[in-house]
Amino acid sequence: MLASLAAIGISLWAQRQAGALQGPQALAALPDGQVWLTVNDTFWQLDADGALQARISITALGLPDRPAAIAPAPGQRLLISQNGSAILHWLDPHTRRLTGQTALQWPDDLRKLLDHPMSVVVSPQGAIAVATAGGHRVLVFEADGRFRAVTRPGLYRFTNGLWWAPDALWTTDTNRFALVELEPQTLQERRRIQLKHNDAAARYLSWVAPVPQADGRLRPLASVARMRNGMQIGRIVNVWPNGDEQTLPLPDDAQPQDMAWRHDTLLVVDGATWRVRRFGLDREALPDFGNPHTRAELAALYARRQGFDRLYLWGLRGGVAGLMLALVALAWQSRLTRSSRARVMRPLLATLGTPVLDGAALRKAALHAVWPWLLLLVWLVAWQALIRHWQGDAAGDSDTARLATWAMVIGLVAALVALLHEVHRQTRRLAEAPWAEGLLNLLAVRWLQTDETLAQLLEPGEQVRETFILQPLGGQRWIVLTDRRLLSFRITLGGRVLEHRVPRADIARVALPAVARFPLWRRLLRQPADDGWLRLQLRDGTVLEGAVRSAVTARRVAALLNVRAVPRSRASTEASATAHRPLAAALAALASFAVPGSAQWLQRRAAVGLMMFLVAAGWASVITVRATWVWWHGAADIAPRVLTQAWATQLGWGLFCAWDAWYAAPRRTARAAASAHPGSASD
Repeated sequence: MLASLAAIGISLWAQRQAGALQGPQALAALPDGQVWLTVNDTFWQLDADGALQARISITALGLPDRPAAIAPAPGQRLLISQNGSAILHWLDPHTRRLTGQTALQWPDDLRKLLDHPMSVVVSPQGAIAVATAGGHRVLVFEADGRFRAVTRPGLYRFTNGLWWAPDALWTTDTNRFALVELEPQTLQERRRIQLKHNDAAARYLSWVAPVPQADGRLRPLASVARMRNGMQIGRIVNVWPNGDEQTLPLPDDAQPQDMAWRHDTLLVVDGATWRVRRFGLDREALPDFGNPHTRAELAALYARRQGFDRLYLWGLRGGVAGLMLALVALAWQSRLTRSSRARVMRPLLATLGTPVLDGAALRKAALHAVWPWLLLLVWLVAWQALIRHWQGDAAGDSDTARLATWAMVIGLVAALVALLHEVHRQTRRLAEAPWAEGLLNLLAVRWLQTDETLAQLLEPGEQVRETFILQPLGGQRWIVLTDRRLLSFRITLGGRVLEHRVPRADIARVALPAVARFPLWRRLLRQPADDGWLRLQLRDGTVLEGAVRSAVTARRVAALLNVRAVPRSRASTEASATAHRPLAAALAALASFAVPGSAQWLQRRAAVGLMMFLVAAGWASVITVRATWVWWHGAADIAPRVLTQAWATQLGWGLFCAWDAWYAAPRRTARAAASAHPGSASD
């Protein structure tokens, strides 16, 4: 456990170090050929040949955080935007200093849109357009920051990319797969170009770069990033005015981070490899942008990030492996304990009424008992083969083939009816067969040899007469009947909890109720055997009843308890002075619902509690929390079905853990003889 915690700590440290290395992200190409690129916490200034001219620290510039986007602006300037801020900063590429800022005057009713990621572009006249992604709106501001217009609600379902044309503003309707042309003053929709290839592999629109137009030459309208679900992996397409697309030759796992046209060359930041890829107007892949030194430096940063990522994964795997080894060690320790305890408690089997099966005798009885269920498996294989044949072309070749197929279907259905009837008959036969009694009570006999709580409860010289599993509505009980007492345990995940401990003299009445007198719902829940239902009534009014797997056992227990019981001993009536205070059932359920597995741990079921906690924590971190965050912040579209399933599974698991904790929590009664301290043992 300590090693696994250390590995998880290393994994978290590596994850933090990797998070500081974001690599190349935002990109801007200036008219003179310069390229500005954000890399981690710095700006890289590259000349037209891709040589690194300068690194400018983001904090040294006076920016409070990493930029969300950088956009070229008139006058050979760069405009820098940051998510959550209405203040835009102006950067002079020549002096490499901030020259001023513009505060966008957001209307009060739209200020909440600042919480969403923003894309910003500047028109040749200085107007500033902002796309708000999950805010589903596009806004335009004057050069001095005064608000001009906003698109109507419902025009977009997410909008990420935008660019200025001479007489229009073009935007992307991200989740509706369209390019939308807006009137620049009023932002009314002029035209919508629906993309034609909405394949599931890469559907959603993200980064966009307008293709430079030339007089007399027909060119695509823009280059658009089409992303897969999750908005990380995607491809680049050139979109024509009629909606046709031409895909650029990017790898299948490429992660477009940003892109820009520099003259007739498209630059694409690939977040999967930390390369700045280049493509020509003919979509031909060109050598990566940057001179050898620049490319080598990006490659070194990428290798360093990969090293931290590997350390994170191996640390996480080591932590999980350590937890798994801890569970294996607990199971192995429990097995060794059971083996030694079984040798000590073997004499208990000498006085047991149920035959003890082991080795070859057990295998023979099991094979004799389960043959109808084995035939059901054979039937299932045959049915699946028939379905595959039905779905193939051979089923429709001819009328004879179709008739043969239908005959096979009818034959298999008839065989299923016959097998289910035989399973029912076999269940009744097993309940009444003396040779099957040891098989039906096998689990109870195994627990008799290994249960730690039982070993502590048995008094010197106390002999076990019967053991079996009672199946009432809503749970199961393990019953141990000795020559002095009746011990009843509730069966829980990973163990058994003592519920009743009464002298045999306190068993007031024993009955084998007739099936015909039962309500219909109880008849459906009981064992098929007529005499398999056992009812034990205690003197304090408590009733223990349920189906017994073997009717032979039920009748023998009834006969045994109808004999005068021995007087109770003093030791059996004294409550344990050292018993731990039990956790209240309601409190246990509440605790395990809030933190799955917590009450199970306090109930001394460490392995079950750890398993419940890991399942809940894993599902929450991977599914529920992420889905809820995406839905709450509007970062992406998420289907209501996905969110409902995530929370239903999370709450359902919590309710199951709460029910298990409530069911396993000991209850104190007023009678000292029936009181029980918490105790359980693993299988």
